[in-house]
Amino acid sequence: MSAKELNKNIEELFSNHSDDTCITYEEIVELFEKAPTSTQVKNIIKHAQKYKKCLFTSSEHAKVLNQQESDARREAQKKMLEDADSEDFDIMKERELLE
Repeated sequence: MSAKELNKNIEELFSNHSDDTCITYEEIVELFEKAPTSTQVKNIIKHAQKYKKCLFTSSEHAKVLNQQESDARREAQKKMLEDADSEDFDIMKERELLE
């Protein structure tokens, strides 16, 4: 693969990546037949900054996603508890319903 084609593929990877703001190193490595040169690494970093993408290993990315899911679950539980607290218990109303 020529350097021009490789640069085009790197550009496409960053411009078409829409999952979230992170790209894994493994996704980038798949583009290369051998280890990237320092110029290619600088090009990758330039594209990451241009497209506002963060670079992670796949395990770091999985940890971030797990943390986001955990935070979302905690927020949902917190909201459910707040909603339950807002419903005041009316003893007279409950007594009427039971009768």
